[in-house]
Amino acid sequence: MFVLPAVVGGGRGDVEEIRAAAWSLAREGWRVRCFALPTVPVPIAACEWADWPVRRVERRLGAAMGRAVTLSSQFGITAAPARAGAYGRAGPWASTVAALETAYGPEQVLHLSLEEFARNLPAEVQEVERWREGGRSRAQVRRRRSSRSWASAVARMRRLYRRFRSLDRSNLLVLVPTFRASRTYQREFPEAIQCGPLPPADPELSPRPGNPAARRRRGPARWIWYASPSTSDRLLDGLLDGARRAHRPLEIEVHGGRRMDRLRPDRAVRFVPSPPGSRRGWLRRFRSSDLRLVTGSRSLLEALAVGGPFLYFNGTTGTGPALRAHRPEKIRSLLAVGRQAGVSPRVLRDLGDFARGRRIAAIVTEALDDPEWAGSFPSDFPLGRFPPSFERADRLIGRIVGEWAATAESAREFADRTRRAGGPRPLRSNR
Repeated sequence: MFVLPAVVGGGRGDVEEIRAAAWSLAREGWRVRCFALPTVPVPIAACEWADWPVRRVERRLGAAMGRAVTLSSQFGITAAPARAGAYGRAGPWASTVAALETAYGPEQVLHLSLEEFARNLPAEVQEVERWREGGRSRAQVRRRRSSRSWASAVARMRRLYRRFRSLDRSNLLVLVPTFRASRTYQREFPEAIQCGPLPPADPELSPRPGNPAARRRRGPARWIWYASPSTSDRLLDGLLDGARRAHRPLEIEVHGGRRMDRLRPDRAVRFVPSPPGSRRGWLRRFRSSDLRLVTGSRSLLEALAVGGPFLYFNGTTGTGPALRAHRPEKIRSLLAVGRQAGVSPRVLRDLGDFARGRRIAAIVTEALDDPEWAGSFPSDFPLGRFPPSFERADRLIGRIVGEWAATAESAREFADRTRRAGGPRPLRSNR
């Protein structure tokens, strides 16, 4: 197994996802390697390899034996070769992929791609989102959808998605982790395989036992905030107002954050920057905090793994009536699964509002003053409903790798059969 970590959207979530998958494979007994040509920069510092089952980057491949698997984030962007036309530049891992296929033979190399979490949107929804996040109002989007050119715009989006996700590559399996599968997406892009989330691999993120409401410590509440989006500062006024109305002081450890120069001492909130140190120290503080403020998909999944109260904010664009959430499909699909599973309506309402940047102060006051608020969060939040073979992306990857190692099929034959079956066949034994 060769891992090809890459930062796709500017954050570290894509790298963390590959790391989690690498650990799941290593614990099953598979050899995990990172090979990169000397000209390929790897977005992992030397000190960070201590957190991986891979200890270093191999710059020379050596003799190739048997067959190989690569695991990447969004292969079509990070590992596909150059294409003609706009946005056709080769991905940073393209030369390494070519070297692996030359060494092993293209029919002996299977590529696995983890696509953006919960982005299993049909082409029409993707086109709507393109206009919405571009700043268009709902009325403007409605007029656009009723225009004569809408059908051709959706068809173009469908073609571009298929092209830039490399869905036509014969030895590639595209996996789409999500909370909720979409039948429309599956009809439009049958090559993609939808599955449940890829949970974090760190043992420090094991579930917290007991009821969160019963663990209210004396003194200030201690929250931890993964302030990744550039618009994180939009939460500050609500955080301060809500804490000032509450009867309990608040201490927030802030990790990251840009344009956060307003994090000054306040009578109700004490902001503390994350201290330098090991990843394990951060994870222990993340797990032991009274509430986790998270963003994106990886830290959201980490909060869900721990259990108990959390709030999610992935950034917003625009202001006032034009305010719109960034990538809202993640929280929407989680809330839909939560409703089906009977999660408290109060929890779902507050999660949805906070993610859109609404009612921040009221939610913060409730979280600090009302013991029942924290107790309403399930310790085991439902993560979706998939067939047993597809409930977790890490286990699905393990089954794919195991069957690929056991079969005599070519990569094209194996990938084609796996796509048509919607996933791998169960094996009698798997390492």
